[in-house]
Parts: sequence; structure tokens; C-alpha cells
Amino acid sequence: SGLRDFSFKFKIYILSVFILSAGSLPLAILLLKILDLHLSIALIPIYYMISNVASAFFSTWAGKMADKFGDSRIIVSGYIFLILGYMVLGLAGSIPALIFGFILIGVFSALTDGMQRSYTANLTSEEMRSSAYGFLNGVSGFGAIVAGIFGGYTWQHFGKTPAATLLF
Repeated sequence: SGLRDFSFKFKIYILSVFILSAGSLPLAILLLKILDLHLSIALIPIYYMISNVASAFFSTWAGKMADKFGDSRIIVSGYIFLILGYMVLGLAGSIPALIFGFILIGVFSALTDGMQRSYTANLTSEEMRSSAYGFLNGVSGFGAIVAGIFGGYTWQHFGKTPAATLLF
């Protein structure tokens, strides 16, 4: 199935997923904030773990909230957590702020990863679902490529500090 075979609402959703994915920096860029605070590079896996544990911890709750309020509202709230996480990490000057920022990024993941797939299922027929998931994963992946290039570019050209990249 081609994209033309899907509803207008699904096409708008896929476009929005691409735009939001392109604006979401890869976790690798976020982890550079650890070096920005002159902490040991050996701590990077700890902060990566903090983000993943937060995501795992809040995922079940996110699913329950989606059942109650709808997938789209939970996805939007997830991107609000992402923005807050970027702000906290961009301004972080201490270890507790760094931990809090990575927790917020983990909550973003919990509120969006499964919900985007669920919302995709809600927008498509069973016969088109596999193709729809393919489009979802494809646009998310291409968006991540754009985000990685953008994040690397801003890192290189704006003082090699993730604060500038995150706040921008």
C-alpha cells in the first residue's frame, strides 16, 4: 500500500510525526550535557539508564492514561515533557538537575513510543495496519536522521555546548 491509499487524517499524522521526530534530538546529543558539566565520560551509561528506567516505569501508567484520555492527548503531553526536559538539560548546572532532565526525557519516551503505534492503529484499517506501521517507523527514522544532523551541526557551530543546541 502506498501513502495515497491512506486517509487524509493519517497522512497529516504521519507528517506531524516526521516534523516532531526531526525536532527531537537523539539521546546521544543529550548525553553530551554530561561532558558539558565536566563530569566523567564513564557516567554516560548511568544517565542513559536513568532515562530508560523512567521510560519503563511510566510506560504502564502512560497506557492507562491513553485508555482514559485518548492516545493523541498523551502524545501531545509527551512532547510537552520533551520540551521541559530540553529546557532542564539546557540549563542544568548540577547533578540533580541533570538527573531530573533525563527523567523528563524518559517520561517523554513513555508517553509517545507506544502511543504513536496505538494511534496509528486507531487511524487505519486492519488490512492497512502493517503498511501504516511501516510508514510510522520510516518517518520516525528519517526524522531522527534530520534531528541527528541538525544536533551535530548546532553542536559544531554554536560553541560545542549542548545547552545551545537544547535551548535552540
